[in-house]
Amino acid sequence: MPYEIKFELCASLFLILLMIMSATRKRLEGYLNRIFRFYTVICLVNSIVDIVSTILLHYNDSVPRSVHWLVNGFYLVVRFIIPTIFLIYLYCKITNRSESTRKWFRIFLIPAAIGVILTLSSYATHLVYYIDGAGYKTGPAHILLYINSIIYIVISVVWAIRWKGLFSKECIYVIAMILVNYIPEIIQFFVPYYLLTGLGNAFCIYVMYFGSESQVDFVDQVSGAFNREALLYEMDEYAKIDKSINIYAIALDNFKMVNEIYGMEGGNRMMRKLVKKLQSEFGVRNVFRYSGDIFTVIVDEEIGLSKGIDVISNIFRVPFELNGLDVPLSACICLVNTNKQKTRRVFSAIEYGISQAKQRGKAQFFEVEGKTVDTIERRQVIEQTIMAEIRLKRFEVHYQPIYDIKNKCVSSLEALARLQVPGYGYVSPEEFIKIAEKNGTIVQIGRLVIEEVCKFIRENNLLEKGIKFVEINLSVVQCMREKLYKDIGGILEKYEIPPEVINLEITESAAAYSEDRLLRNMARLSMNGITFSLDDYGSGYSNIGYIVEMPFSIVKIDKFFVWGAMKKASTREILKNTIKMFKNINKMVVTEGIENEEMVNMVTRMGADYIQGYYYSKPVPRDKVIETIDRINKIYKEDSNEAEK
Repeated sequence: MPYEIKFELCASLFLILLMIMSATRKRLEGYLNRIFRFYTVICLVNSIVDIVSTILLHYNDSVPRSVHWLVNGFYLVVRFIIPTIFLIYLYCKITNRSESTRKWFRIFLIPAAIGVILTLSSYATHLVYYIDGAGYKTGPAHILLYINSIIYIVISVVWAIRWKGLFSKECIYVIAMILVNYIPEIIQFFVPYYLLTGLGNAFCIYVMYFGSESQVDFVDQVSGAFNREALLYEMDEYAKIDKSINIYAIALDNFKMVNEIYGMEGGNRMMRKLVKKLQSEFGVRNVFRYSGDIFTVIVDEEIGLSKGIDVISNIFRVPFELNGLDVPLSACICLVNTNKQKTRRVFSAIEYGISQAKQRGKAQFFEVEGKTVDTIERRQVIEQTIMAEIRLKRFEVHYQPIYDIKNKCVSSLEALARLQVPGYGYVSPEEFIKIAEKNGTIVQIGRLVIEEVCKFIRENNLLEKGIKFVEINLSVVQCMREKLYKDIGGILEKYEIPPEVINLEITESAAAYSEDRLLRNMARLSMNGITFSLDDYGSGYSNIGYIVEMPFSIVKIDKFFVWGAMKKASTREILKNTIKMFKNINKMVVTEGIENEEMVNMVTRMGADYIQGYYYSKPVPRDKVIETIDRINKIYKEDSNEAEK
């Protein structure tokens, strides 16, 4: 066997092996896969024709000259076309384009087209090659074969530099493909008797094949779209260059019904049809299966938002053909702009947007704005902090002193749950309690708070400090629990705390929401000696019926009611008569939100029993409580002594 054939024969066998591996493992997907296969076939054909041409030269005298013309002409045409196909592959891979950008392909074909035309005309002009009695000869324009390759090398290098920031990993493969594809061709220019171009093409395809190794892990095998991990990778790549993109999340409506009617395979076929439509509009690399029946599409920020919505909506206006039937399909669409946000925040925004769109009904649209993304992240961090506190079986509690007007001392405390969130500091109880009620952790928080209070009472001997009771808030969810009395009773028994030291605060909204069940719980707890307060009276409907029907011993007047009485005489009169009414039915009255001496004097004249507010103290951590109580008692004891003198 002639030595120059051995290289091409090895290249051909290598290409055949790669084709078999590619067909069995389906490493590449979509349009890139088609280009890859076509490129492999062309290179294989090129190597085979080169081998045939070389063999014919050894039997030059016995082979008709027309056969030489045909074989060598075909070989040169393929040599001109191969760099074009290679460049199209790189363009689609690096710039994330699809087959819809065919206008660029026409421009790529110009250098190769010139070479092909000159090759085909060489039979008459002898410009590129000709055949004489000695065999194959090169013409004056044969150098265009190498110039053609140089043109594509330059363009490839320019693209690699241009896009290295966005797709750094792909650009490494681009450079590798350029080197292994064209260096053998340059060597052959100087040593024409070594047939190395086929070997270079084979190595190039090898790099293509294994350069796309990660795509197997990134492709959803059911739908054919890229998966969630691929979306994560792609967004990280955009984040590296600090670039914002728009993401459309498409959540199919009632897709479970499609699976029930047409089976799982029918549902899978439906998803593949949808994915192909999305890929044809937005590009293979821009379509992802986010989870289940939710898909996402990446759209460059420069493309109009309305255009993206219109394209997706139009896809669903046409029924999908399945088993010979037209099956209508609809979806809720959510739009999220990454706005240079972290990937975790964007994923949270996608899920939030989908849930909001679904709540509105079928085929709804919801756009997640930048402020909403901030709110979602804040909520998530709060939830994570709550869960961390629950896992550690602790929850921070601050205490606010309540001043006893008659005895001129602090006689009780209100326990207030506090949550310090990393990056946000202390967040309002109104905020984290609502989150806890929604995600179901409020019962665990309530139990931890009661345990913390009981532990605090026992460790600090509060009864000896003159503290008669500690008020603890109960949420709506806690009030609805049938076993509330057992939970609280068990904690009191565990810490050996007398029940009369605990006063449970219940808001009007909680009383209204679960009146019957709450009455049963209150009755059981009251039998054990626990007392109750109606909190925030005057902030809601102020239904006197709750006070009459339920065993409240204390009514706490809401701070806004008190503040209103400081501004308007009519409100002041209402407050005075409200306090008088409660006193007449033997209820103790706490006025909240007291901030100055004028307010103290007003509620004292009206007959309030207790005063709570910043005038005496803000809520303080447990290690500051005793010090604060002693300070307040000392001040008012001295004032009392001076008044007696």
